[in-house]
Amino acid sequence: MKNINPLVSVIIPSYNGLPFLKDAIKSVLEQTYKNFELIIVDDSSKDNTREYVLNLIKKDKRIKYVKTPKNTGTTAAARNFGVKKSRGKFLSFLDADDLWHKHKLEKQIDGLKKNTVISCTSCNYRTENTIKTSNFFVTFIRIFLQKFFMARIIRKGYYWLYVYNPIIISSVLIKREIFNAYKFVEDINQREDLDLWLKLMTKYNNNIVFIDKILVTITRRVKSVSADRTREFNIIIRSISNDLIFRNDYNKFSYFLFGIFFRLSKIIVAIYYSILRKNIFKLFYVLIFIFSTIYYSPLFWHLGKNLLYYDELKKTEAIVLFSGHGSLEYINNTYQLRYKDISSLLKKEKGYEPKIYLLGRLQSIPEQKIIESLLISDGVKSSNITVIYREYPNTKENIVNLYKILKKDNIKEITFITSPYHTKRSKKLWEKHASNINVRVFKNLSWPRKNNFFERSTNKKIILYEQFSYLYNKLRKWI
Repeated sequence: MKNINPLVSVIIPSYNGLPFLKDAIKSVLEQTYKNFELIIVDDSSKDNTREYVLNLIKKDKRIKYVKTPKNTGTTAAARNFGVKKSRGKFLSFLDADDLWHKHKLEKQIDGLKKNTVISCTSCNYRTENTIKTSNFFVTFIRIFLQKFFMARIIRKGYYWLYVYNPIIISSVLIKREIFNAYKFVEDINQREDLDLWLKLMTKYNNNIVFIDKILVTITRRVKSVSADRTREFNIIIRSISNDLIFRNDYNKFSYFLFGIFFRLSKIIVAIYYSILRKNIFKLFYVLIFIFSTIYYSPLFWHLGKNLLYYDELKKTEAIVLFSGHGSLEYINNTYQLRYKDISSLLKKEKGYEPKIYLLGRLQSIPEQKIIESLLISDGVKSSNITVIYREYPNTKENIVNLYKILKKDNIKEITFITSPYHTKRSKKLWEKHASNINVRVFKNLSWPRKNNFFERSTNKKIILYEQFSYLYNKLRKWI
């Protein structure tokens, strides 16, 4: 990167953390990279943080003290407050109880490339009130996991964050303008950075530099392990659940499930470490048995049955088609099945010319555009087809916005076509948010066989996703 020695704003939020804060500040001031400003964000502490920092400012003008008007209650809000008071081209964050190795900033600045927006490093861990760090084996595992998942995030995409978050907040160096476009979510008091990384990695996963050297030491506070880990787990699941629902992409649901399994395993290991050391192989076989028993059993057939719904076939004035499931890659047969569904309807009644409304995923060639072309080649008038070239975040928003179009076109009754396991939830959403339209759900050509006890793997993912979405819609009172 050509910009030599850019100014780095180092943000340290602190609330009654003076005993740890002293060492954190010292680790920043000892950096071999000197062009930084150090902003201490006092989150309305009741200790002597203010007096201590003001004395340091007399010795080093790079230090800046700011205090929040009142205690924010979250480190996320304190960090955002500190960023507003900063001037650097790059931002770097350090928790008050963590430490930097003296070459941390220097190595990150040296490693920046022209299009880099984020840089992060490996780290070590220590327990509270001790200088003892993780043993060699634990350190090796952590660095391996960081390298493994960082590589997949960079090459594949954001959804690997559903499984594991390798980006440690105290190791991050990020471009100011990129951070300002997203910022930390301030209503989360733990793991608030995960929400930010999920947003950033959607667009910038190829613009991140990972330095696999231990340049940060993270302090683990001595608390109730079970309570602390459980609270952290709940917050993580909330973040990735919200992200998954917002994106409405069931293809990533398997990563979500694996993430739950992986994180629960970490909690079990943390709580029962000494017992697990003696019974690790027994536990492994038990987990494999439980997973196999559930995943390869007729359970999914029963779960799937509850998601199915259809109405008696009847000619209506319009057909509405949602085509969105299937592989994100172009090679999939979802749009083909939905096209066949419409064709079969049109062929049942000679001279039947309903209005047709198409919604689909906006991939390289939009699915709805492909279906429109196929229908026109079959002789359907293009004037009878309305294509909606917009992808809404969820089915409810699809229906709400389509309802406005149908209402404008004075449509009173429709035949609705979607994937089988999406039918029941869709029907309830139509009834709740478009009650003036009579919706008849079509039993389409890809309907599951009556006694298909052992579902295909793809259908299992769809069933799990739809069950989860149905529950989420219930909790949001959308249905």
